[in-house]
Amino acid sequence: MALPNDNDDILARVKAETDIVRLIGEHVVLRKSGANFMGLCPFHGEKTPSFYVYPGTASFYCFGCGKSGDAIDFVKEYNHLDFQAALRDLAARCHIALPEKRLSEKERREREKREAMFRLNGKVADIFRNHLASPAATAARDYLDKRGIGEAIRQRFALGCAPPGGNFLDKHLSTEEQKLAISLGLIVKKENGGNYDRFRDRIIFPIFDAKGHVCGFGGRAIQGDGKPKYLNSPESPIFSKSHLLLGFFQQRQAIAKTRRAVVVEGNFDLISLVGHGCEEVAAPLGTALTREQLRILKPLVEEVILLFDGDEAGLKAALRAAPLFLAEEMTGRVAILPAGEDPDSFVREKDLAAVRQLLDQAAPLPEFFLEQLITRHGLGLDGKRLIVEELKKLVAAASPLYRSLVISHFAGRLGIDAQAFEESHRPERPSRPSRRGEVMPDFFSEQEPIPDFITETMPELAGQITSLPGAVPTLSPEERRLISFLLLHPWSFAALMAAGIRDCLGNDAEILRQALETLLAEKPAASAEDLLAVLPPGAERAMAIEILAQGGKRFLGDPQGELDDILLWLRRRRLRETSLRLLAEIKKARDDGNQPLIRQLLQQKQEADRELSGDP
Repeated sequence: MALPNDNDDILARVKAETDIVRLIGEHVVLRKSGANFMGLCPFHGEKTPSFYVYPGTASFYCFGCGKSGDAIDFVKEYNHLDFQAALRDLAARCHIALPEKRLSEKERREREKREAMFRLNGKVADIFRNHLASPAATAARDYLDKRGIGEAIRQRFALGCAPPGGNFLDKHLSTEEQKLAISLGLIVKKENGGNYDRFRDRIIFPIFDAKGHVCGFGGRAIQGDGKPKYLNSPESPIFSKSHLLLGFFQQRQAIAKTRRAVVVEGNFDLISLVGHGCEEVAAPLGTALTREQLRILKPLVEEVILLFDGDEAGLKAALRAAPLFLAEEMTGRVAILPAGEDPDSFVREKDLAAVRQLLDQAAPLPEFFLEQLITRHGLGLDGKRLIVEELKKLVAAASPLYRSLVISHFAGRLGIDAQAFEESHRPERPSRPSRRGEVMPDFFSEQEPIPDFITETMPELAGQITSLPGAVPTLSPEERRLISFLLLHPWSFAALMAAGIRDCLGNDAEILRQALETLLAEKPAASAEDLLAVLPPGAERAMAIEILAQGGKRFLGDPQGELDDILLWLRRRRLRETSLRLLAEIKKARDDGNQPLIRQLLQQKQEADRELSGDP
């Protein structure tokens, strides 16, 4: 008999000792509804309650947005935490001690140092904030008043002030803290001896991580001639500016509620928009937007809007961001302000309604990217050639299963052949030395675009593919990709069928599927040549020939890695479809008043959603 797992025992204890009605009732006004409770959903805006809490199963469900789960799921969603952090929060609430991972001596020292760094940064943030409130900081307060930054926003973002002098922090820190401050870059050692403060005569923006720790600082010069205008803490064990977003800790609830994030470039752009009522805002730390920063936002949003200045720098920043969105398969839009404006000046001179209108009219980022290239190069022959060259980086950044969609979309806009466009974007095949006796496959070489085995099977195609026997079915990019891989790697048939590829291919590929199934039953090691030999004349054979001749060269990398990507995509597709189906069944069961069925379907949907999110 299997022994119980300690972690499972603790998880069960935490769930059993958590009163889910009391937990959720701290954040949502609940009223009794039979044996259950109902209220307004905290995860999406609604006026009619559709959010239910079920004490009997210690679970919740919203019939409006589909959010569901147990106490841990609620804490995760509401506070935007990962599973372990949510478990720690609930365990502390229940006074249950979680087992600590045994650390090596090196790991223990590193953790203690990080904790000391966080404590020091927190102390320094308080020092700067207290100085801003002191009589000595009148000029700094006047500067904030002039920019319309009131007391409420100063408190929300814990704004502070560093005085003009060079040794302000020394007076407030112990000798040991000064040493730590040097390692964090708060204090800088002079070459000829002595120290000076990094931040002088600046408005100070503490930079928080998602857990509320002060990781570092940003400083904006108060004097107009201060150089540089913005200054950040240097990189340290607890501060990496490419992995953090200013304002995310304070604004993540608003971002999650609206399911979108507005990304601006400047610190004052951020706090000015928030002060005027546009709250779903975050900002990179004086650098171009990074993929890591997008990943911070990804779990919370359906789209990200880039609200950038209308100057050349703003346009370039938007264009640089486009490949990151395609790589992360995120929806991005871009709103460019009128020339000479930034978000801070625009919202102060206009109003919030003008900002909202600009955001609502934001252009999809891929279309914006292409329109900028068209404006720059035109749509003449040379212009299209230059556009195609510049699109290479964008297309290369797209995830494998998204790439065909991107290529088809851009090819359609430019009026060029999608297949030719895709061939021009395929990276060079890396060369490698041949092992003795190894025969490299040559039927996908650049010099011979049509595989030998095709011309041998159909001699009439020896020169070029012109008219193929039977009408070739029109395939979506996803179908073409899946069928291409299947044709080139028949050994993957069983794994792909088990993963549900049949549901993705439609009726046009049914004869192809049957032929593969029959062939592999007789010859498990069958190749693409074997399949082409047994396919009957007609549309399916023509489709196979067309794909193998024109599209097969895409799969020259690692077949197993390619298969893993496809299997992951199929699995997530199946889970999404299951979740949507269960949601429809739950709504029907609710209309029928069938509570036992609702609970059963809820549990199934929670399991599907948890698997989709990758939680343990």
